[in-house]
Amino acid sequence: MLKNAPMENLCTAELWFSVGDMKMAVVFANRARGKLPQGSADWQRAATSSALWARLPPSRLLTRRGAYVRTQEVTAEIIELAC
Repeated sequence: MLKNAPMENLCTAELWFSVGDMKMAVVFANRARGKLPQGSADWQRAATSSALWARLPPSRLLTRRGAYVRTQEVTAEIIELAC
């Protein structure tokens, strides 16, 4: 436990992203962004992550069997959205 709720939320957001649950990743990134000092490096990381993850279409996140797509595929799509 970090005893730093905003950073815990940001780490949790990145954990959810790494397992492919974009909805939960966005929730925790938004929580972190709301409590971090605006403009700080961590705030920018949370804001950017939240904005990009939220833009992924929900139908893109699930495979045929309902399992989440691999993080590498989602990361490639995020890079395309950011450019």
